[in-house]
Amino acid sequence: MIRMSPILNKLIMGLLMINLSTPVYAKNLGKVGQTYPILEEDFLDFIMYRLNDMQKTGKLQIIQKQFGERVAKHADRPVSIKTLATTKEPKSWQIDPSIVTANDIYDSTGKVIIKSGTTINPLQYVSLRHPLIFFNGDDEKQVILVKKVNAEYFQKAKLILINGSISEQAKTFQQPIYFDQEGRLTAKFAITHAPALVIQDGKFLKIMEIVP
Repeated sequence: MIRMSPILNKLIMGLLMINLSTPVYAKNLGKVGQTYPILEEDFLDFIMYRLNDMQKTGKLQIIQKQFGERVAKHADRPVSIKTLATTKEPKSWQIDPSIVTANDIYDSTGKVIIKSGTTINPLQYVSLRHPLIFFNGDDEKQVILVKKVNAEYFQKAKLILINGSISEQAKTFQQPIYFDQEGRLTAKFAITHAPALVIQDGKFLKIMEIVP
């Protein structure tokens, strides 16, 4: 019995439906000989027959390999943030990370510890333990600069790609590499150019766009 992941099942089903949707043109040739009612074939049995046939001919293995390669490629190189240009002029600004609570916050006993509408600055309670460095891994100048900046922080900065290969940069820096999925972090910090550095500055976050 063939066992496949739900994602691969959907892929195979889609391919089969495409194959089965080839148009067939019919012409009325009249009645010839004895006719019998058409017995509808069990669709699941038909699908399993096609899958087994694809497995025997090697087509299924090819599809599985191609699918795995596409998944691996996307995991190593997620969709890049094409809107971030290289920094040409250094720029820095501060961001107040304070939030206003929308609802009351309770402790484990049900007691209100923070009332709705209260302004809270997380940096009053926790600190940004590691600087954040955003950069384009496909830009050699940026990579060289990030090496220098990262060394100043004793290789303890969080390295975040906006473009490039995660595995390649992990080998280059010999430390974990992160990726700004869908540009959520750069949008939150209002970063429009790379490379950029984020550090804590008292009760604020300081963002610096650096010229490579």
